[in-house]
Amino acid sequence: PEPGVRSPPEGAEVGGTGGQNAPAEEPAEGCGKPLSSPAEDNGYASSSLSIDSPDSACGSAWDPPAAELEPGTLFPALAEAVQHLQDKERFKEREKEKHHIQLVMYRRLALLRWIHGLQQKVVDQQNRLQESFDTILDNRKELIRCMQ
Repeated sequence: PEPGVRSPPEGAEVGGTGGQNAPAEEPAEGCGKPLSSPAEDNGYASSSLSIDSPDSACGSAWDPPAAELEPGTLFPALAEAVQHLQDKERFKEREKEKHHIQLVMYRRLALLRWIHGLQQKVVDQQNRLQESFDTILDNRKELIRCMQ
């Protein structure tokens, strides 16, 4: 090597040439993280599943773009499903409320019919009582006439 030019550590040469003629490779996907040497690779560093790998450290296919971070556009299908579930819940609540109102109205109607039936019985009893009173008055008048 030339004086003043540093060579990469052994095993870290890119392309396997090992000299200064090897092209300088940029960090993966512009993350700014230096490439690790094969000696440091424990079998996971080169894996895309590793938390230390350049791909997963800087962003991967699983990271949503910054434009999609708004709730309405993050996962349209998921948002639609959540909206659908909320609509179903609101519908169920409205139906429950309607059912409750119908039940209350039915009970009120039943009470009104019962009250009407009671009123009719009272009217019938009043009519019978009036007839009995009229009969008593007629009998009294006749008795008074007979006694005179």
